[in-house]
Amino acid sequence: MPDASKDIDIHTVAQKLNAIAQTGLTYAKDVFDKERYETLRQIAEDLLRSRFNIDSETLNPVFETGYATPKTDVRAFIIRDGKLLMVKEAEDGKWSLPGGWADVGDTPSAAVCREVVEETGLGSKGD
Repeated sequence: MPDASKDIDIHTVAQKLNAIAQTGLTYAKDVFDKERYETLRQIAEDLLRSRFNIDSETLNPVFETGYATPKTDVRAFIIRDGKLLMVKEAEDGKWSLPGGWADVGDTPSAAVCREVVEETGLGSKGD
């Protein structure tokens, strides 16, 4: 029987490699960078295929395109001196609570703290 801890480690490594490749492919402009990220994505696929004995046709639809995210949006509700902190969204210029997409492997509190720092420059403590 396979060692479950090895399955988890390889799966986690493959997920993280794929997330890096997926985000890189989304934003890379240079053809050589795109080739590198595609190679990294292939390595992640190869890891999963070989460890779990899955064929490419079954595995390929699992790999998404676009920015790698668990599709979880986090927002911070920060009040100081009776005032609510708001930021302008880069995409549409509208006002919003500071936050954004959680990254693969983030806890919700780590994701919201990172987003507050990224969007406001302020330090943040979760929980």
